[in-house]
Amino acid sequence: MSIRVVRADERLSHVALSGQLTQLGVERAMGEFLTHTAKRGVDTIVELTEVTFLASAGLGLLASVRKQLKRTGAKMVLLNPSAQVARAIRTSRMDILFPITDNLDQALAALGID
Repeated sequence: MSIRVVRADERLSHVALSGQLTQLGVERAMGEFLTHTAKRGVDTIVELTEVTFLASAGLGLLASVRKQLKRTGAKMVLLNPSAQVARAIRTSRMDILFPITDNLDQALAALGID
């Protein structure tokens, strides 16, 4: 798993993940991911366009970040997961925790950001 910061300002964190969100991938990148998401305490977009596989460890990481953000009043949305990744999110019923959006405009609207 690798992380690319798309936007980081006082209102929003937008990070793009790529690769496989497996136990090993999560362990390697968890610190960096938390730094750019939960630790900032602002609304967050997690782009999943280039994620090829989402294991339970990846789902757990997303849920944990969402929980930490919620404590600060911030929200999180998932952006453009592949059909396979979206299916994993829905099958695990994690889609009730955060919106899944198809494009950036939808993600920003879900967060109430222009």
